[in-house]
Amino acid sequence: MKHNHLFLSLIVAAMLGFAGCASPTQPTAMTADTLQLGKHHSQTTAVQVGGGQPTNPAWMSSISNEDLLSAIKDSITKNTLFSAVVTIGSGDYTLNATIVNLKQPMMGFDLTVDLEILWTLTPKGATKPVWEKSIQTRATKGVGEAFAAVKRLRLTTEAAAKDNITKALTQIGELDLK
Repeated sequence: MKHNHLFLSLIVAAMLGFAGCASPTQPTAMTADTLQLGKHHSQTTAVQVGGGQPTNPAWMSSISNEDLLSAIKDSITKNTLFSAVVTIGSGDYTLNATIVNLKQPMMGFDLTVDLEILWTLTPKGATKPVWEKSIQTRATKGVGEAFAAVKRLRLTTEAAAKDNITKALTQIGELDLK
C-alpha cells in the first residue's frame, strides 16, 4: 500500500513538473490593437474594475484587477477613445468593467476560455449609466500555439480579455457623448 501512495505521489509530482506553474496574465497581451473607432471623445474618463482574481501559481492563470485595469487604460490611451484617462472622481465619465464570469478548462489539447465582462459608462455626478453592456467573448488556443497547458491557458485567457476590451471600446466609440 505504501508503494502505491509513493508511486502516485511521484506521478503527480512529475505531471506538475512537466506542466509548469501558472503565470499571471500580461496587460500588454490584453491591450486592444489599433481600432477603427467611429468617434474619439473629447471628454476624460476614469476607469474602475472589479471581479478579478490574482493568479495562484499552483493552479491556473487568472485576470487580476490590476492587469485588467492596465490593459483597459492602455487600450483607451492607445486608441485616443477619450482625451485622457484620469483618476477616479476626476473624470467626465467613469468606465466600469466587472468580470462576471471566467470559465477555463482544467485540461485539454485545444483550450477554450469564455469571459463575460459587465461594462458601464456613467457621467460624473449621475447615478444611471449612458451605456451598459454585458459582453461575452470566447477564445481557443491549440497545442501548436503553446505546448505547455499552463502557458496555453494564459494565452487563451489573454485573447478572450483582449477581444472583450476591443468590443467594448468599439461600442463606446459609436456613442454620442455630451
